[in-house]
Order: sequence, then C-alpha cells, then structure tokens
Amino acid sequence: MPTMKNERIPTNDNLQIPIVVSILVLSILGLAVRPPLLRKVIFATILFLSYFWLWKTQSDNLVKDYSLGLWVATNVFCLNDFVGLCAWDGDVQKAVARKRKSKKVTGRNGRGEHERKEEDGKEGLEEKEEIWIQPFASRLRWAFELWNAKRGVGWEHEAFLAPNEEKDILNARHKAVRAFINLYTAFFISATIHYLGDYAVLKDWTGGSMIFFMLQPVAITFEILVLRIVRATGIRVPRWLAKAAGYTWVLVWFTATLPTWVEPVVRAGFMEDGWHGPVVLWFAEKLRPAAAKWE
Repeated sequence: MPTMKNERIPTNDNLQIPIVVSILVLSILGLAVRPPLLRKVIFATILFLSYFWLWKTQSDNLVKDYSLGLWVATNVFCLNDFVGLCAWDGDVQKAVARKRKSKKVTGRNGRGEHERKEEDGKEGLEEKEEIWIQPFASRLRWAFELWNAKRGVGWEHEAFLAPNEEKDILNARHKAVRAFINLYTAFFISATIHYLGDYAVLKDWTGGSMIFFMLQPVAITFEILVLRIVRATGIRVPRWLAKAAGYTWVLVWFTATLPTWVEPVVRAGFMEDGWHGPVVLWFAEKLRPAAAKWE
C-alpha cells in the first residue's frame, strides 16, 4: 500500500530539543524564585518559547513533533495554574500539605509472629510551612517535586479537597451546575492541549481533537440523562445487563467518534514514523481507506 506521508520540510528542528530543555529548567525556576515579578517574567518567557516551538518549528518525524507538542502545551497549562493564576502567597507557593511516604515496618504481633504493616512517615515540608523562607536549594527541590506532580497528589491543591465556594468556577452554587461546568472545562482543556498537538503535526487547524474531546462530555451528559430517566421509571435492570449495555455503548461511541480525532494525523503520515503497537497499526490500516478519500 502506498505511503500517505507527504514530504515534510524541517524548520528550526535543531532548536526543538534545546527549547524543550529551556522550558523545563525555566518551569522549575519559576516556582523556586522569590520575587513575584521575576516569576511572572519567567512565565512570560515560557509562553514565548512554547509559542515559538509550536508555531515556528517542525521536524520530519511526526511522532516526535506530536509527543513534544503535547508536552509543551500541557506544561503551559500546569505553569499557568502554579504561576500565572497564583500569587506568591497563594495556595500553591505559600504552603504545601504534609507529604506522607508509606514505609514497611516489620514487627511481632500479639501471637509472637512476624508481620508487615504500613505506617505513615513524614517527609519533606511540614504542613503550612511557608516555602519562600526556605533556602534556595530547598525551594528548588520543592519546585521540582511540585512541577513533577502534575495531578497535585500530596499537595495542598490536590483535587480531593472539599471545594471552596469562593473559588468555585463562576461561583455556581447548584451542585449539578458546578459538576457540569467542571466536566466541560476539563474536557475543553484536554481538547485544547491535543488540538495544539495536532497543530504541531499538521501546521494548520484541521485536526480533529477539539471536536472529539468536546463530544465526550456531551456523551456523558446523555448517559446521565438516560440513567436518571431509567431510575425515575422504577425499572430494575440486572447488574450484568447494565454493565453489558455500558460496555457496548462505550465501544459503539468510540467506534463512531475516534476517527474524527485520528484520521487527520493518520492521513498526514503519522503511522509512518516511530514505533507503534500491532493493535494501533491494525487500527490505522482500517482508517486508511477512509483517509484516502480525503485526498
């Protein structure tokens, strides 16, 4: 089968890795330095470097461009959370929750037998200890750990904390409204990140990530509506049947919508670069006839 990859002329490809390394170093420094203005300047520099990487560079390897493009876009959103939207004395920079590290302890139980159990041990900063008063080396280590914990696990801003009404998005008071706002916002951020990854490959806005990811909360909303209708009618559905229906629905939904996301990059020759698993290659072969019709 003939290749579908078009000739791709590298542009500033020798700058891609140095820019990524610079973004990484600046991201950690931006969390570690003390002056608020300097942190904002570093964040602005990261934004510029990220823009330059996404818009002004490309290599002849689509997998590399897509992977690094996703990383660059994801890092912008994380730094916007940690630096752009937070003052130095805000929730992230001022204090961290006590980080606990599980450790194995061997001892004897009441019957004199050896047993292993989990105990909590403290590690790192104490709860509510202000990071800005620490030495630079401590701040640098703290910044690296925070930057590397993309989901905030173990930190004060971890998602499982009870919501604060004053900080809820749009100050929505109704629980269902807040839930849907959070749902659609989360998928919009993911859609934007992957859309920028598409742009790194295609160098235009014909990628399908935005449509695909924004269709997912619509499907979830539909699921919630159907479940509420079924419960309101009082119909009792066997558990195995409900699970079977759920798996079938997910399979059908992804079969219908996933090509919207992957067809443009497959058509551009994404599968001709890098290593891909056999399942991915099989799926790509199934997409080729449809993608060829776009030519």
